[in-house]
Amino acid sequence: MRYDIVFLRCIAVLSVVLYHLRVPLFANGYLGVDIFFVVSGFLISQIILEKQKQKRFKITQFYIQRAKRIIPPLATMLVATLLLIYILIPLKVYDFARFGFSSILFLSNAYYHSIQDYFAPSAQLNFLLHTWTLSLEWQFYLLYPLLIISFQPGGRKSTFRTLKILSVLMLLSFVIYMLSNHIAPRFAYYMLPARAWEFFAGGIISITGSEVPKRLSLKFRQWGGAIAIISLMIIILSKDLAAVRGINVLLTVALTSLVLWLEPNFSLFRHRLSKFFGNISYSWYLWHWPLIVLGIYFGGINEWWIKLAIFLISLILGWTSWHYVEIKRTSLKVGPLALCYAITLSVLFLGTKIIFVAQIMTPMSSSLTRFMHYYPRVEAHGQFGFGETHSTRAYPVTVDDLKRNARLVDSSKNYLLLGDCHAGMFARTIEELSKEYAVNLIQVTLDDTFPAPSANSSFNGNYDLMSYVFDSYIPNHYQKIDKVILSANYAGYSKDEVAKLITDTEKYFARYQIPTVYIGQTEAYNVEYPVVWYMKREYDIPGHRFLRNNRTLVNETMKKSSISKKYVDVYCSDIYKDDQQGIYMYDTDHFSIFGTDGYKPLLRETIFNTIK
Repeated sequence: MRYDIVFLRCIAVLSVVLYHLRVPLFANGYLGVDIFFVVSGFLISQIILEKQKQKRFKITQFYIQRAKRIIPPLATMLVATLLLIYILIPLKVYDFARFGFSSILFLSNAYYHSIQDYFAPSAQLNFLLHTWTLSLEWQFYLLYPLLIISFQPGGRKSTFRTLKILSVLMLLSFVIYMLSNHIAPRFAYYMLPARAWEFFAGGIISITGSEVPKRLSLKFRQWGGAIAIISLMIIILSKDLAAVRGINVLLTVALTSLVLWLEPNFSLFRHRLSKFFGNISYSWYLWHWPLIVLGIYFGGINEWWIKLAIFLISLILGWTSWHYVEIKRTSLKVGPLALCYAITLSVLFLGTKIIFVAQIMTPMSSSLTRFMHYYPRVEAHGQFGFGETHSTRAYPVTVDDLKRNARLVDSSKNYLLLGDCHAGMFARTIEELSKEYAVNLIQVTLDDTFPAPSANSSFNGNYDLMSYVFDSYIPNHYQKIDKVILSANYAGYSKDEVAKLITDTEKYFARYQIPTVYIGQTEAYNVEYPVVWYMKREYDIPGHRFLRNNRTLVNETMKKSSISKKYVDVYCSDIYKDDQQGIYMYDTDHFSIFGTDGYKPLLRETIFNTIK
């Protein structure tokens, strides 16, 4: 038995769990995933090559063995957690089932990579975010044996050829990883072409490492192994190391590979705790993240005793899964395995049908679930004007669209609503007020784009559109623009960035003598507000437990800034202390129309009060 592998698994799972629990010391604990990838590549290569040497390798048998290893613990966690969520937070059943369905199909990495919806549930609220690693491993398991078989290793020449090809593929994948880190970070993080090099590194070590113990002294191997392990721990524990993107992953892969290659023999590797954590690493990894997210939904995981409770409960569940599910997998027949998979798939598929989900809930849960599902997909389109006056990745607005929709009139005053999605969410309410006062409202709101002449955007199209507004549209039409209403998520920028952007904006509009008014910072919650509403009524957990404190600080700063006299304070208004008539937010920080309409009196007074 390779106890160095057990020890590496121990380091990997502890690093990931403590990182996710936000233990400050484990600033780079996410690198534990990369350790897992290298170890997986090593073990899979070892299994395939050993079977081939014995002329007993059958690819179908290999796939069945991998399925026995991965599917039963995963299916157990998925079904058990789905039941737990249905009992405790039924509003989240649909989202869990949607992500669970992609997880059991081993496509969750591709699914998360493809999600472009601005209003998709936050990654931190996804109970199954961690399953992207399993999907990635399964995709590797599917392709790698076909690759190895095609080389037909059987002698020194074929082994050397295999090493050459794996080395080329590893280098190619690493280049893809480094390039996509800069131009497509989501691809670099989630997708196999950018991650395969980590598995290949383990595979290469598996092929080349068998003769090492015979050629190197035990003392040399232990010194080298000790240096590699200590260096690995320094990288995991030191947040200031490896500032260059991707270099910390490269070092982690290299050091893990070195430990596997040297095969040092330390008594520490045989310690009962090392073996315990290493043996249950897969099941513990499966269980820890859903419990962390559950803790966030019940008020947060900031207190040390909550972190400790989640650590211990997930550890117990991980051991239980390992002892009663993982160990039993060897005796599992193909028929029961297929039945287990089919049942899990069917249950999760039904959970993705909102009509079915709503039918098995209480009236209140059903109503809130429908609201959470349909509002961002249906009602928000009209509220924001997706694809017409509000630009998103999924519904982009072009300069031609703006020219067509942003029409100024001579017979009335013209107000320009300008900003990001936090301005866009007020569009319907401000439009209704504009009609009351016979004002022509022009809306130009763009996701993730601050309304300033010097602003950048993560969306190239939105950057071009905002640049057109400041460089062309306003200079050509400023005489007809009577007021500009600006708003943004000021908390998305540093204090110095906001100060500069606002200074630049104020100087710009002062040049054209156009009055400005700013709709202020809105609050945000750590979980979706409909769930906050539910938790208040079901568990008496106060809403303020879920508020993000940084928004409060930003609002106070903005109220004392250079634009304080034209800043409309909408933060945590008293009008929603008891929102029995409707839900004023549909996600973590975007108001519904019901929410923005509650501010009509304030907006009427601060924006339209000068109109006679």
